[in-house]
Amino acid sequence: TLQDPSLLKDMDKAVDRVLTAIKRKENILVYADYDVDGATSSALIRIFLKEIGVNTGLYIPDRLEEGYGANLDAMQLIKDQHYDLVIMCDCGTTSFEPLAHAKKIGLDVIVLDHHTTEFHLPECVALINPHRLDQDEHVKNTFGLLCAAGVAFCFLAALNRVRKQQKRDIIPNLINYLDLVALGTVCDVMPLKGINRAIVSQGLKLMQHQLYCKVFCYLYST
Repeated sequence: TLQDPSLLKDMDKAVDRVLTAIKRKENILVYADYDVDGATSSALIRIFLKEIGVNTGLYIPDRLEEGYGANLDAMQLIKDQHYDLVIMCDCGTTSFEPLAHAKKIGLDVIVLDHHTTEFHLPECVALINPHRLDQDEHVKNTFGLLCAAGVAFCFLAALNRVRKQQKRDIIPNLINYLDLVALGTVCDVMPLKGINRAIVSQGLKLMQHQLYCKVFCYLYST
């Protein structure tokens, strides 16, 4: 059983901001790292939002020309393309200058990440990362082995819970997403303990019963 995702710092803030964006019909963009964990975590977010009727943009930085994480030019370009909210997957925890610029130009950012944090956190609406130094120790022990896809899954669980409370018509079945979470977990070489063991076990079962094409459909389609 998945522990309460709201134990993670900023989880409820992130959920509230996304629900507000949906209600206001704001433009949402998913900013993904270029590795498998970035691909799967961002695909999870885009598939979920697509299932509830919300289209999203996508930005994947060029590995050679832009490097890892957010950059100033990308943030400005995204704002110029009239996006209101950016959900960063598998990056953003140490993107101090780019996220400060995003805030300055009125671009809200949510970070879903699992990389090592510093004492100082970037300026953003919410930063969900089990390795935040201000996270309670038992929360780190519970969620600390998750990859970004696992963190994204926890975020969707929290979002789905609120939508159920609001009695929304479309409530995605997150069990169907575990193939993506398992793929991200294995490819990011995360320990198969605790939550990860359950995720990969169920995800492998799901992969046996359907053609695996979600990442390519949602990340690379135009």
